[in-house]
Amino acid sequence: MKKAITAALLAAAIGMPAMAADLANPPPPPTPIPPPPPTPICEWCGLYLGINAGVGVGVDSFNTSISAGGPDFPGNAFLSSSDTHALTGGLFGGQIGYNWQAGNWVFGGEFDWDWSGQQNTSTKAAQNLGGVGAAASLTDSDKINSIGTLRARLGWANAGWLWYVTGGVAWAEVNDTFTGSTTNPLVALNGTSVSFSQTKSGGTVGAGVETRLWGGWSTKLEYLYANLGSTDRAFTRTNGLGDFATLTSNHSLSDHMVRFGLNYRFWQ
Repeated sequence: MKKAITAALLAAAIGMPAMAADLANPPPPPTPIPPPPPTPICEWCGLYLGINAGVGVGVDSFNTSISAGGPDFPGNAFLSSSDTHALTGGLFGGQIGYNWQAGNWVFGGEFDWDWSGQQNTSTKAAQNLGGVGAAASLTDSDKINSIGTLRARLGWANAGWLWYVTGGVAWAEVNDTFTGSTTNPLVALNGTSVSFSQTKSGGTVGAGVETRLWGGWSTKLEYLYANLGSTDRAFTRTNGLGDFATLTSNHSLSDHMVRFGLNYRFWQ
């Protein structure tokens, strides 16, 4: 027994230095496996569809003149009018767009089309037209029936908000109606009503802000300015007696739009 205990103590004494060396120099820990790279954040990417509603104020600056003459007039009759119409009314429509995102920068394109109720009517009058004692009036009614845009957008995204500027092309279906009346039937304009309808086009710029709601839903508020160019109108009427009346008109139209929108994004 004494021999066994002595042998065990001797073995322990011999192994102590090795154990101390192991404790002093532990093996290096295993190299950790790096986590996968984070998924890129792209909260505004992809295709979206939406609706919008708001108000528009069109600015129509025009110059209109009427000249009348013929054998029954001692001299040419003339009525001239220069004015500016404010075509106010509601807007309602929809939009479709697509966005790309690189970090905080968001860029994309959007097409929208809106029904418009913007309109205005004004009447101008003249007395003793042409020196024949006739009073004359001209009623000019303008209406924007619809307006659409195709625009690029560039924005900055942060914390669920997207602030953007936008610009592109715009077009609108515009209707002008001129109605003339006089107290002398010899003036050929009497009882005349003429309508012109035209699609006018130009450029548009604006800015807006959009914020995420839940899931793929977001809402936006934006302002757009559209310059729709100028248009010349002209027509002549006769009364069968050689008397005539000619109307000429030049219109320059722009539009200011403020719209709220609701979008659904398909890629989130």
